[in-house]
Amino acid sequence: MLTAKDFDLVECQVTLFTPALQFLPNKVLVALLAEWGEVFNGDPIVIPASPNLPPGVPRLTLMSKDSRYRIQASAARVDLFRVKDGELCLPEHLDWTLGVLFRYLGVTNGGVNRVAAVLKRAAALEDPAKLLAGHFCKEKWLHGPLNRPQEFELHAHKVFKLPNSVAINSWFRCKTVTLVDPPEQRAALVEQDFNTLAQEAEGREFSEAEIREFFASAPPEFDKVLSMYFPEESDV
Repeated sequence: MLTAKDFDLVECQVTLFTPALQFLPNKVLVALLAEWGEVFNGDPIVIPASPNLPPGVPRLTLMSKDSRYRIQASAARVDLFRVKDGELCLPEHLDWTLGVLFRYLGVTNGGVNRVAAVLKRAAALEDPAKLLAGHFCKEKWLHGPLNRPQEFELHAHKVFKLPNSVAINSWFRCKTVTLVDPPEQRAALVEQDFNTLAQEAEGREFSEAEIREFFASAPPEFDKVLSMYFPEESDV
């Protein structure tokens, strides 16, 4: 029986969409390293401006030497990634992340018209494809085309309103993977993506308070959605 408690958080991604940003990578580099140089202590990557470079391509990448932290910034968006190492308190990490990203917005005078949060969680399993097929599919399919799957993948999308916040897209993706750590370990990976609606982005600018409310509301809703797909046995 596979339940939500079997999944461990392995990666968190926070994204702010910043249309028409006048991006100055050297200015951003100096500002972020002055405050978080101990975190982003790897070699920075800077790509020069080019008229043929799409606005969404990262022009500045900062990362930690151990690859646990990475920030990618372009004229269109900024992404901050954290790979879990030991215990990770998601609300505290999101609060720290917003501190970094609000500093970035202050340096660039950037406005935000969409926000997103993506979590990846993994459950190490002996035969994840068979377990996922048995979890999601009717018995007749398990004795037919899904009797011995090598891989399994499920995508689902819905729109709902976050408590005290805005309407969002909620993407739920579950698939089989092979983990890097530990090496060759098979697992079920769940990726949850909450993002504000693209059709409402034009002319929209999120305030700092609205951005904070989104990321305060997201963690319990991530858990709630995961538990809907992988409930406790007593709830089935």
